[in-house]
Amino acid sequence: MDVLPSYDEDLHQEVSNMAHEHTAPPMDIALLLQEIRSGNQALSDKLDKHTTEINQSISGLKTALDGLKSRVNETEDRIGAVEDELSDVSAQVAKLIKDKTFLMDKVDSLENYSRRNNIRGLWLFLPTGSQSYSDVRSSRDRS
Repeated sequence: MDVLPSYDEDLHQEVSNMAHEHTAPPMDIALLLQEIRSGNQALSDKLDKHTTEINQSISGLKTALDGLKSRVNETEDRIGAVEDELSDVSAQVAKLIKDKTFLMDKVDSLENYSRRNNIRGLWLFLPTGSQSYSDVRSSRDRS
């Protein structure tokens, strides 16, 4: 035996009590009870329909979220790889700049050394008594 009466029994008891108080004809109460039950069934059907729609929407959102999650993970992986490559390239650029500076200094040094040797060699070919390079040039032009 149930400790609590069912919902329908409670509703029927309340309707019966109301019927005795208001002295409504029993036929109207049964009809009212039937209308209430059909209204409850219609509400239950609508609620089931909307619950199904909500569940489908949630499922779609979960699918979309999973897709976005995988895209974010892929993007993070690609960004990490690019950052690693960037640090390697930055180190290579720094080394190339250092090498370029060294080679520029070496070229300058060699150019200066070459000029010094050319100037020394020029003094060896100056005729005796000439004072400048322009004197040597003019003597060459005359010959």
